[in-house]
Amino acid sequence: MAVETGELQYLIWDEQGAEVYTSPGLLIGGEIRAAYDDIIRRGAGGQSVFSAGPMEFRCTPRVYVVNESKALIGYAIQSAGALQEVVLKGGTAAYDFLLENAVINSLRVSGAPGEPVVADFDIMGKKETETAVGDAQEAIAGQLFDFYHDAVTIGGAPYKCQSFELEVNNRCRYRLDLDAKEADVKRLPTSIAVGIEEIRLRVSLLEKLTWDVDADAPTRTTAAVIVVGDGTNTITFTFSNLAFTGPRAMPFQAEDGDVEWAYKLIGKPGSLVIT
Repeated sequence: MAVETGELQYLIWDEQGAEVYTSPGLLIGGEIRAAYDDIIRRGAGGQSVFSAGPMEFRCTPRVYVVNESKALIGYAIQSAGALQEVVLKGGTAAYDFLLENAVINSLRVSGAPGEPVVADFDIMGKKETETAVGDAQEAIAGQLFDFYHDAVTIGGAPYKCQSFELEVNNRCRYRLDLDAKEADVKRLPTSIAVGIEEIRLRVSLLEKLTWDVDADAPTRTTAAVIVVGDGTNTITFTFSNLAFTGPRAMPFQAEDGDVEWAYKLIGKPGSLVIT
C-alpha cells in the first residue's frame, strides 16, 4: 500500500446538490474524520458486551484565505435560523472521503501583521462515503489575503490593530431518534439541529478604546468593520451593536515594549454581516 503525503492531499467543496467543486483556500491543516465510540458495557458476573455509539462526521480545515474562500465563509451565517448545506470531498490521489449534508458549526477568522488571513472551520456532516478513487485539489486563481490589504476600524476609526480574531458559533448538534431505520444508516444522525448564533470579536490594539467600564449602563452599541483582501477581491465583516465583556487590562511591559490593549466583544444573533 502506498505511503500518503501532504503533496497528494486535497479538499474541495460546493453547495449540497451542485457539486461543481472549488477550493476552500490554501489548505494548511485540520482533518476530515468519521468517528464513534465503541463502548464495553459491564455487568454482573464479570460479563461485558460491546455497544457501538452513534456516528459523527466532521471536517475541520485550516486555510489561508483566498477569493475562493469567500462563499464558504459566508455560509457560516444563518439565514432565518437555517444554514446552507454544503458537500466536501477530501483525501489523496488514492482515496476519497465524501462528506454530505454538512453545515458550518463554527468559523474563526484571524489576522496579524506579517501574516496572511487564516480561517478555521468546524463543519458537521450527516454522512460520509469512502471510495478508493482519488481526486486532486482545485486550482487557486488569485493571491492570498495578506495583512497589508487588511483594514480594521472600530467605531469608524483605526486604532493601530495588532491582531483580530472573529468567531461565529452556530451551536449545532446531532439529532438521533428511536424511529425504525433502514439498513446501512442505523447509527447515522437523523438531522443536525442549528442553535442560536453566537458572535465574538477579539482585537489587540496599540491605542486605547473609549470604554467606561463601571458605567451604570454599559456600552452595547460598538460597531466594527474588518476588511480583508488580495488587492482586487475583498471580504468585509461588518459588526453592529457589540458589547464589551471581560477585563479592560493595561499590561505592564519591561523596557520599551509596546503596550497592547486587548478587548473582547460579543454580539447578539445577526450582529455580523459578511459581504
